[in-house]
Amino acid sequence: MADIEMENRPPRLGDIRPTMIEHLNEATHPTLKKYFGNCKNGITTTEDIRSILVQGCKDHLAGRPTTVGAQILHLMEGMMKAEAVRHAVRYDRLLDEKDALQAQVQFLNEALGYDQNGQKGAQTTASNTNPAFARDPQAPEVPPPRQQNNNNNGGNHGGTPLTTESLAALLNNIRLSDGSGSGSTALPHPEKFSGDEKDSAKRTQQFRTWKIQVIARWIVRPAEFRDECSKILYATALLIGTASDTTTHGVEIMMAHPYEPYLWTWKTGMDLMGHLARRYATLDLV
Repeated sequence: MADIEMENRPPRLGDIRPTMIEHLNEATHPTLKKYFGNCKNGITTTEDIRSILVQGCKDHLAGRPTTVGAQILHLMEGMMKAEAVRHAVRYDRLLDEKDALQAQVQFLNEALGYDQNGQKGAQTTASNTNPAFARDPQAPEVPPPRQQNNNNNGGNHGGTPLTTESLAALLNNIRLSDGSGSGSTALPHPEKFSGDEKDSAKRTQQFRTWKIQVIARWIVRPAEFRDECSKILYATALLIGTASDTTTHGVEIMMAHPYEPYLWTWKTGMDLMGHLARRYATLDLV
């Protein structure tokens, strides 16, 4: 009876019971339960919370001083601030990922010759427009692979032959960065690969040369290729003709779902290379 009378009594100034009763409803306040459930100060269950609040209510009604309510409110405030900090950190991380994705899209558009408005303009390369891909002027020149031709020139299959000596010469011209930002890896962008060559030996050699140069750039410039998305976008930006046509759909899927790699056609850059090799490296030259 006393409890009923207490509940029917209008709340007087300073009475904390209405607030307590309101927040004790687990069904409508799951967040409150979550906060107290994660508490490390002995308040680990809803019953613990209820006992503390009931004791505080009794002390308050009896005129005894109590700090239970203040302690719980202080605890909640601290937890909510911590939660806000976690959300802020996550938001900053999402902004960083958004900026990285925008940079990749810009690079892809520049490589394909589109301006900032999405209009087809003069063909430019990322190395001319993007400082991140600029060549170090103090680095030694690395000759690009010879442009292929469609004429039969007596067994020369086009492109620089991929021998141990030529690969060693290429790698010797790569100057690794010391990580301090004072220098960058000097490595030119590979010539674009089309896959349109009809001669299987020429096409295989051209693809293998292109592939090794793309992978070399992935390796020696890790700051630019921190994830598989950036590797795939870079490689596909260096495709033209038939080879570009065969990857367009996969790139569109990736751009539509940049944070859902399980939906991508190729999960990694090497997956893309395997896809292209099955189409264009059809002759074993070893």
